[in-house]
Amino acid sequence: MEALRNGIKAKYLTYHLTDRDRFPEFTYNTNRANYEPLVKSFEEEFYVVRGMTRGSTTIHIPSTKTFASIFCDDTYVPGRKILDTCQSYANGQLRGVVTKEPETPAVAQPLTGTIRKSKNRPLFLVALLVLAGFASYIAVSQLRFAPSLIIDYPTQHAVVPRRFFASGHAVNAHEVWVVAHVDKTLDYYVQREVITSPSGSWKGLIHAGRVGNIDIGLRVQLRVFVNPAEPLEAGEIVYAWPEAEFSSKTIEVIRGPKDR
Repeated sequence: MEALRNGIKAKYLTYHLTDRDRFPEFTYNTNRANYEPLVKSFEEEFYVVRGMTRGSTTIHIPSTKTFASIFCDDTYVPGRKILDTCQSYANGQLRGVVTKEPETPAVAQPLTGTIRKSKNRPLFLVALLVLAGFASYIAVSQLRFAPSLIIDYPTQHAVVPRRFFASGHAVNAHEVWVVAHVDKTLDYYVQREVITSPSGSWKGLIHAGRVGNIDIGLRVQLRVFVNPAEPLEAGEIVYAWPEAEFSSKTIEVIRGPKDR
């Protein structure tokens, strides 16, 4: 279920980055009213993007109450049609969900001879395909939608001035937040948010510690965040790494003597 939750969140993020007014950020908690935008994104995915009819019986879009249970109740197990619909939303078409209405099947001609020997083979193949599809969903969903957050510069253990430009890549992210933590202090410095380019690259000015010589020689940890759980402000000082939907690995640099 955790992989499914992450897949749904990642897919919704793509809708949010496309249209922030129709698909705003929200908190995945027990308040069922929060999930209205998620329901709308499901309807957009199946009825608009995939062109399915609203009377289709091959999908079952969860209600806001059901979404609250999926994300907040570890004992809740959704029905097969709801589960198939959620998996299809998160990672494309999976078993039980079709994007076109089924056509009337042609009348099958009776077979003779080897039918008894081979009748179980299709069921075996279907089972293999289902297992392979589900395994692919778990393994690929995060790679497909989750931002790949990388700090290209500065490199690990580089010596940096108090003010310098950091750069990197953030796939599938509209903006990133860089936070700098000076070793042996309680301060975590929130830098100004950086808008990513269409290719996913970003570059932003970083302030590593305080003015003057007090922090020279100290180690400074840098991390990049996407979609912080709580709003951040440029220049704000917090006292721990912020909670966020995605974050990069930590890069540690050394504060040099130069101001810039």
